[in-house]
Amino acid sequence: MEDLQFTHLNPQGRAVMVDVTEKAPTNRTAVAEGFVRCAPETIAAIRTGGVKKGDVLAVAQVAGIQAAKRTWELIPLCHPLPLTGIDLGFDLTETAVHITATVRCTGPTGVEMEALSAVSAAALTVYDMCKALQKDMEITGIRLLEKTGGKSGDYRMRNAACKMQNEGSGIKDQGSETVGGGALDAPWVSVCTRSPGTGNPSPTPVGAVIGRPKNACSAGNLPAMPASASEMQKTLAGTVIAVCVSEKKGVQKHPVEALELRVGQGIVGDAHGGNWHRQVSLLAEESVDSMRAQGLELPPGAFAENILTRGLDLKTLPVGTVLRAGTALLAVTQIGKECHNDCAIKRTAGRCVMPTDGIFTVVLQNGTVKPGDSVEIMEAMI
Repeated sequence: MEDLQFTHLNPQGRAVMVDVTEKAPTNRTAVAEGFVRCAPETIAAIRTGGVKKGDVLAVAQVAGIQAAKRTWELIPLCHPLPLTGIDLGFDLTETAVHITATVRCTGPTGVEMEALSAVSAAALTVYDMCKALQKDMEITGIRLLEKTGGKSGDYRMRNAACKMQNEGSGIKDQGSETVGGGALDAPWVSVCTRSPGTGNPSPTPVGAVIGRPKNACSAGNLPAMPASASEMQKTLAGTVIAVCVSEKKGVQKHPVEALELRVGQGIVGDAHGGNWHRQVSLLAEESVDSMRAQGLELPPGAFAENILTRGLDLKTLPVGTVLRAGTALLAVTQIGKECHNDCAIKRTAGRCVMPTDGIFTVVLQNGTVKPGDSVEIMEAMI
């Protein structure tokens, strides 16, 4: 093992701020995350604006930005840095607020502490805003997800998709990966899979660009394995009914003959493609049928889904599930999303199924998907 030395001590063993005078400025980025575990009632109040103190996430976002800028005043040996960008993201699950912070600068030292400070301050602000509703909220899982730039090279946490909620569950952490020099094109992540005949998940690393997942795998949410091969096929497979794209954002998707899926991009020709965690969206036609029962005419793509399926209960799949759709491999990164305020379907019917029943994935293996193809949960093959 490399002999690592602390750099914040002088020859007399006293604390010192590291001298970076001779270090050339480079582009630096750091991404951190954290969670505030809450009761479902607290999450509902945050979603609906029912917290008397005001807009919880808006205030938390400002707090995170302020904390990142003042990290050098909070952490004694940190350097004051000319930050060039600070961005915080928030996602609400049924029982947690997931916070991510991305900080950038061009300077002689990294911005990891700034990203971690931003997440910490935002989480504390969520607690402060909501403490009248719930006193036993828990701030947890604050950690560095990735950093780029600097002499030590780039770093990505391998299993950002499921480490946080696996803590204390007996699932072994696969660790992290440091890469010297240049950008890391294929960071490692772990997806939750099961050994045949058991309900016990075990992380399986998959080398692919998966972005930063918005929810963590929950071992307690994994469905039980089918008892027989025929039951397994029935439970873990479905059929593609339609595939859809939109060439521009903000317009309804329309059916096409086939989708071409690429790692790091998503769907070729779709406006929502890119190197992020929501490359391909899926929705079960059974969910659409529940809306059609209200007399609505809903063609494929009406809910902005890329792949419409039948025979597979998509909304019950845990984050980290690996799917084979046609010849492509996908990994589930998010269940549901916030509904757009101007959603015409929600205005007409009073609700929209995509926020609760839709799932989002990234491409793990290039391939094509077309109507009639099967959609299979790859866990059944492990």
